[in-house]
Amino acid sequence: MSYDYAASKLSTARRMLMLPHPHGEADSISHAFHEISLGLKDIDRSALDDSARSWAATLDELMNTDGLSDPESVGLWAVKAETLDVGQLLDLATAVDELQHWFRTRSE
Repeated sequence: MSYDYAASKLSTARRMLMLPHPHGEADSISHAFHEISLGLKDIDRSALDDSARSWAATLDELMNTDGLSDPESVGLWAVKAETLDVGQLLDLATAVDELQHWFRTRSE
């Protein structure tokens, strides 16, 4: 998997996190989670520097759905998105932005 693909997917995720959220913030965040997962799924984490590994770990933690249930069948990432507080939303936006930039500068 190339860094260019990862940068593209994280760029899409970043756009999804921007206003407005036509179907609600949780929907936008869950779609961003999907793009993030596609961008990071084949990335060798050991090839990343400490900063990039930290941002990827932040995203992994924020996207973790362990212990959640989805009784309304909206999707676990939508359920997770509803649980994020303001600090976590800031961490999400920062990690997506920084990691996208990191991948972009290494794919040129």
